[in-house]
Amino acid sequence: MSPKGKIQSINLNYRALHPVIVLIYGCMRAGKTEQLFHQIENALQQLGKRRVVIFKPYLDDRTGSEIRSRAFDHSYEAHVIKKPEEVFDHDLDPSSLVIFDELQFYPKGITSVAEELCGRGHTIIAAGLDKK
Repeated sequence: MSPKGKIQSINLNYRALHPVIVLIYGCMRAGKTEQLFHQIENALQQLGKRRVVIFKPYLDDRTGSEIRSRAFDHSYEAHVIKKPEEVFDHDLDPSSLVIFDELQFYPKGITSVAEELCGRGHTIIAAGLDKK
């Protein structure tokens, strides 16, 4: 986090990146969604739409099946899931970037699912509140 409490932007090279789990977390209005959207845009440019897959928990029903950013005035379609294991029901390209938004709303099993996906070659970006 930057000195002003905002999350600083990072630029990842998704073509060269070995599978990792990237966490974007912070308090309300810290810039998590802005950073997530920055990463989505970056990944779409590098990988193409087919290889970027976005999930959101069904408990976050504020925007239907979209994730939305006020700062970017933009939204992306997301797969709404009740259980983390439902990720495996989706057709994921072997090297897809998998994004989990609103991490705090997922059940505890999300950690093992993210680790399993990473072990299968996927890079994971997860964004949510710091629950300290």
